[in-house]
Amino acid sequence: MENHADSDDVSSAAWASEKSRASVVVWDADALDDLSLAKPIYTCSTEVDPRRPLWRRALSAIRSPEYTQPIDVPQAPASMVIVVERATGGLGDAVPEAGFVCHLRGRVLEMTVHANDGAEVVSELELDTDRPSVLDVADALFTLLAELNRSAGFTDDKVRAEKRHVTRLETTVSQRKQKG
Repeated sequence: MENHADSDDVSSAAWASEKSRASVVVWDADALDDLSLAKPIYTCSTEVDPRRPLWRRALSAIRSPEYTQPIDVPQAPASMVIVVERATGGLGDAVPEAGFVCHLRGRVLEMTVHANDGAEVVSELELDTDRPSVLDVADALFTLLAELNRSAGFTDDKVRAEKRHVTRLETTVSQRKQKG
């Protein structure tokens, strides 16, 4: 008789061991009319365990990137769109998982988180620097998400078993690839 629990453990381990890349892509929101046609101002990515929470994978991408374009990190524009994408080796194009719209007013960062279910969460925080880079903004954003995750009772070592993506962002990214 086959043991399904062992089979599930093997499947989970195989899935986790696949090459998975988390990318953080940043656009200047004031300089674009159509995200699908725009060129990002910054992209960074790294290989990560896809079961880790989104914010943790995004922090890995910005804090320990294996790839960056351009190499020099640009200053943060007044308004920007940040998208977190996941790509799994051999499974096609990157899948957008979350989108964030950020606005800077001096040291105050206002961000809108676009969730998978269509809900939007708006939050504000004060940054440590007057002239932040896009990485300063992304780090503050994902660190806030980490804190919210912990305050909701999740621990750092929790793994995410669900695979989800943001359909509106997926459409935008696929349109960008077709047009450019």
